[in-house]
Amino acid sequence: MRAFVLARPHLDTMRRLGEWCDDATFVDWEQDSGDLPDWRLSYGRLEADGQVAKLAHPSAAHEARDFPPPQAVPSATQDLDLGVRCRSSRGHMATPLT
Repeated sequence: MRAFVLARPHLDTMRRLGEWCDDATFVDWEQDSGDLPDWRLSYGRLEADGQVAKLAHPSAAHEARDFPPPQAVPSATQDLDLGVRCRSSRGHMATPLT
């Protein structure tokens, strides 16, 4: 995971997050298993322990830590939809793994 976090495109994206997003919350934790966590568990941890990012133009929802749960999308990578949520007033969405 550390290799991903420190490499492109994740690293470049995170450097610009404060400019691009009006909502962004992060959470880190360690687990015994190397398996990816279920997205429901990830969202629960995000709600309980998430840290809001410092943003240039934070939304009211960002400052109140009021973010919607992830939406289930039928796909082979459904369980990879975890970590950072970023909604921009410009209509962009980013969900990099962290």
